[in-house]
Amino acid sequence: MRSGSTRADGSRPEPPHTRTGASTPIAACGVQRSPRSLSERALGWAGIVTRHRARPSVLARRRRTEGGTGATYTERVVREAPPGIERRPVTSASRVLLGGPVALVTAYDRGHANVLPIAWHTPLSANPPLVGIAIEQSRHSADVIGHSEQFAINIPARRLLHHVQYLGGLTGARVDKFEVTQLETFTATHVDAPLLTGCLAWVECEVRQVVPLGDHLLFVGLVVAVHVDPTAFDDRWLLQSPDQRPLQFLGDHYYSVMDGVIEARMPGSSDAPERVLQDRMDEDLELTHEAQERRADAVGQLQREVDAGNVVDISQLGGASGVPWAPPPGFRLPELPPRP
Repeated sequence: MRSGSTRADGSRPEPPHTRTGASTPIAACGVQRSPRSLSERALGWAGIVTRHRARPSVLARRRRTEGGTGATYTERVVREAPPGIERRPVTSASRVLLGGPVALVTAYDRGHANVLPIAWHTPLSANPPLVGIAIEQSRHSADVIGHSEQFAINIPARRLLHHVQYLGGLTGARVDKFEVTQLETFTATHVDAPLLTGCLAWVECEVRQVVPLGDHLLFVGLVVAVHVDPTAFDDRWLLQSPDQRPLQFLGDHYYSVMDGVIEARMPGSSDAPERVLQDRMDEDLELTHEAQERRADAVGQLQREVDAGNVVDISQLGGASGVPWAPPPGFRLPELPPRP
């Protein structure tokens, strides 16, 4: 039924946010699960995508016959992938989509606190403020959060890198993670879950919905409080100091930190966007080449100092990210004298 239409008795249907039965803020905001099952809806979306992808020629013919000037998007599409592109299994999607800040999720239930590192978390709504965290159904943390109906998201700093990795290999069902790691905590303002020191931001949440999705549970949390370290975050991540940058999980035991802030520039209203965007992409590429040339010059100077037998400092070649410097291919290190 379309918005604004009337029923046979002349009455208007109630808008979604005022219908009876919306007993929670989630239901009132339309987040309540549809009567159809998740699998039925997934199949429905899959059918839409399949039908769309199965008829590219129809879409191309339609755009070519609409009478517009200039090349359309479909006329610029190449039928084969560019050279060097490799196909990967669908299970790689979870790794490809990584890159957000790692979180340490804390919870408290029946006298015991627990902490779990996760990379699968996301904002879900701005009004009301909702976030989602995905936790494997078999994990002890899923039981703790499901029973307590509260959790806190802690964004760790670089200094907690090894704690994050170590905690991922423990289970709170058999060991007290806080006792083992001696992590310091402080009291949250709205939830029972402890907040971790050594972090950059903290988000307190109350569980409003739990959605089973395959082998994971999606916990939908209503944000009830947010705290930040203003030297690290002020409406955006500032990235001023290597230790004030959030960790990013790359997979296995590999992590990264954001290297710096890059400001995007938008084309003006009177500019041809495709031309301006291409020019700026070329400009950034040229700056990248200049940086590579400067680094090559610095490495060459370093090699000459090493060959001359001088003591050199290679720490400045490690970059702002704090990643240890590795000798480039062809770089010759001096041989150490044999031990006496």
